[in-house]
Amino acid sequence: MRFNKFSIALLLFLSIYGLANADEICFYKYYEGNGKYKTFFFDREDIASEQFHIGTVASKLFNRNFFIEHLKKKYYNINEVNNIVFMGQTIQQYILSPKNKDRFKHVLWLRDRHLVKTEVYDVDDNLVIAYGKIDLSYGTENHMDMIISSPKVSSRSRGNLHNFYKGFDHVRTKQLPENRYHLFFSDGLNGVSIFIDETPSKSAMNTKTVYGNMFLSKIINGVEYSAMGTLPYSALLEFIDKVGNSDAETYKELINCENSIDKVTPNNK
Repeated sequence: MRFNKFSIALLLFLSIYGLANADEICFYKYYEGNGKYKTFFFDREDIASEQFHIGTVASKLFNRNFFIEHLKKKYYNINEVNNIVFMGQTIQQYILSPKNKDRFKHVLWLRDRHLVKTEVYDVDDNLVIAYGKIDLSYGTENHMDMIISSPKVSSRSRGNLHNFYKGFDHVRTKQLPENRYHLFFSDGLNGVSIFIDETPSKSAMNTKTVYGNMFLSKIINGVEYSAMGTLPYSALLEFIDKVGNSDAETYKELINCENSIDKVTPNNK
């Protein structure tokens, strides 16, 4: 999609739907299946009233940054294009293509570290997700840049949780009600959530797409493991098997919320 066509289409949409007076507009587009996409547009006042998942995603997009130094470069080919001008902003573009077909490609548009737009493509190069923020006040006297906050990273090796699966580090674990856990992993670009339900109510394997993310669940030894992220089903299945067949010590580490990166930063030692 070229910049000029995107700009015209977006501004036309904003004028029709009465959002042109907003300083910042967030959008989220995802593949629903059967050749169809769905798109949501938000300003900061709208996100609280939207359905939970999309509203949560949108709220994060307003303050989303990207740190190329955190990317696991072993797994990606990097193509960088500089000095692109988009709606008055100087944009830096990264095309981050996986070296193997075990995770998705991302095309990132950045102003400094601020993500203006992200496009995510599956292993067959089909667009599955596009999201970002349009700052309509950029270049005006009323514009204020966002403060860039450094992400929390661990200075420890974190044992079995570092490079847990093909470059994916364990980032955090959250305990949910009824013997369930949510584990999140990242390779610095693609992310995977693993949900563990120790008292499942179903037994069949399930696959589907959720807001453009691949979703797969499987029962291992009476425990249901569900994986959701920007990886193909084959990789999600390997990820589930890696978690579900972990030895007792590693599994204990995985479900321990105190092992989240947030908990082991230098400031929290």
